[in-house]
Amino acid sequence: MPKKYCKKSSVQSVADEVKTRKGSSSNIQGNNIASDISNLVIPTQRGSPTTVLTASSTSKTIQRGKYTGGSVSVASQNATAVLSRDGGNVTIESGKTLASVKVPASNLFQSASGTITPSSNATSIGLSNLSFRPIGAIFALTSGSGSTNKPKITYVAYTPNGVYGNIISGANYGGAMVTDASVSVTDNSITISNIRGVDGSTSYTGNFRNAQHSYFAWG
Repeated sequence: MPKKYCKKSSVQSVADEVKTRKGSSSNIQGNNIASDISNLVIPTQRGSPTTVLTASSTSKTIQRGKYTGGSVSVASQNATAVLSRDGGNVTIESGKTLASVKVPASNLFQSASGTITPSSNATSIGLSNLSFRPIGAIFALTSGSGSTNKPKITYVAYTPNGVYGNIISGANYGGAMVTDASVSVTDNSITISNIRGVDGSTSYTGNFRNAQHSYFAWG
């Protein structure tokens, strides 16, 4: 067979193209060019593949070779959560992935109510073992029995805006409005203590009557 010659630049161009197809930066020896070409992985079918990535299908393997086009995309979903007492999940629509989740403000409150009888002349009143963190509570005297020594608290209430109430202070059973108190709140309890009020120019620290008080707490 007669010898044939070709330009070095032509051989180099072929070698460079093979390197590109192989995804390699290593030099190719001239006597290896043919075998490297034979080892290239060429897809049996070419075309324009289209893939949509979803929450359950998060990746796409791209075969080596040449395509005439194609795309990889994500179909997004903007979801809104639904608040409930028991909680739940945000459902992803089929073939989509979440782009954002809107959580609406809560307008759901938990509450507890009942009666409580403090000890005579107690300076605090409270609730514990609640199933929620209270943000407000009211305690009101609902029974006329029990010690009547004054000053006695007829009701006291706490809200995020402050403390309110009334103390029977004078001999004529005049009322001293509650002006101050100490409030302790935990994840499941509330205690109101050191309840003070003013009647005219006189300041009082109130006590609780040893009688039934009704309460309502919310959170």
